[in-house]
Amino acid sequence: MPIIEFPGNLENIYEKFVFLVDDIYQECLDSGYTESGATGKIKYELEPMAEDKYSKKILYLELSYYFADKELKESFRDVFEKFRNVIESGSVREFPNEIAVGDKYRREIDVKVRKIIRFYEQNFQDRHFG
Repeated sequence: MPIIEFPGNLENIYEKFVFLVDDIYQECLDSGYTESGATGKIKYELEPMAEDKYSKKILYLELSYYFADKELKESFRDVFEKFRNVIESGSVREFPNEIAVGDKYRREIDVKVRKIIRFYEQNFQDRHFG
């Protein structure tokens, strides 16, 4: 599969990953994949596209949020750990302060981070993740 170039700024990268995560997941379900199979396919398709640290942050933010929203615990746990590892501060709560996006997406990212934290706290014992 060819690598998709993400020209421009983080907002362009964000828009592309939001679209691709939902599109690939739905396409997989429509093709008969199980939810678990669809999440694996998303990671397989999209992880190679996130070549730089900014793309990785945005990808793992979106995957963590998407899997939390769909309540896919095992898939969430895997990408959440990857998300934490690419955040420079190591703190999911502080992530929105690390990225340079405009107000258009700032609020949306804040909401996603809160959803990710809430899902993590409700479903996993280790509640001191930052």
